Formats: sequence, structure tokens, C-alpha cells
Amino acid sequence: MPLLVLLNGGPASGKSTLAHLWARERPLALSLDVDVLRAMIADWESHPVDAGLRARELALTMIADHLAHGSDVIVPQFLVNATFIDQLEDAAVKSGARFVEVVLRIGSASPRVRRPSPAHPSSHARRWRSRHIPRAPQESDRRSMTL
Repeated sequence: MPLLVLLNGGPASGKSTLAHLWARERPLALSLDVDVLRAMIADWESHPVDAGLRARELALTMIADHLAHGSDVIVPQFLVNATFIDQLEDAAVKSGARFVEVVLRIGSASPRVRRPSPAHPSSHARRWRSRHIPRAPQESDRRSMTL
């Protein structure tokens, strides 16, 4: 039975990191960051509410399809309003999947608390990719490799 996991927590609580690690351990699991989807919508900054709603609609469609094919989905997202949480749960039920919400909390005794970046999600995604995905060889690398 496929599983839909919502990692719900405030900024810098480790949602994206945990989602990535969790998905790596499950074949064909989808780690779906709705903020990254929103940043892929042209001119989203000028229409943040509409773009956010559209990104959620797209996410729900992707989630339903992925679950219907028997694969797990994990959604790292900070949600206060229960509407999208209910929609996620409905998508899981309709797909015959289990739904689990995990709430991440950072205690005041935490030794390292990062401040949220003022940058928009697409620059956050670029920083994450630069740390976790190997870069393509550069021309300078090719010269050194042929020596």
C-alpha cells in the first residue's frame, strides 16, 4: 500500500532534508516540494496567491497519479490552514494509500537553528541542488582530466 507523508514544520525545521533522505530509501518515491512547483510558474511573484493555489492543484494531481501507480510520496510543506492537509488526505484515500502527517518542531534548546532565507524558493532549490547534486564537468575539469 503506497504512503503519502506530509512533513509539516516551520522554516528551517529540516523538512526538505528529511524528505530527500526518506525518498532516497524508497524506490520510485516522489519528494514533492510545492514551493518549488510554484517557483516554476512564470511570473509567480506578481501573482503569489494564484500561483500558490495553482501549484497546490498541480501537486495534488501529481500525488494522485504517483500513488495510483503504487509509489510513495512525501510532501515537505509548512501548513497552518487545514484545507490543503484535508485535500492531501482525500487524495491518499481516493488512491488507496495511507496518509501520515508528521509535525516537526525545533525546541529552544536546539544547538543550531538556521534563519529562514529571504530568497524565494527557486534560489533555495538552486542552493539545495548545488549541495546535493554533482555538478556537470566544466571545461577546466576536462583539461585536467586529459592530462
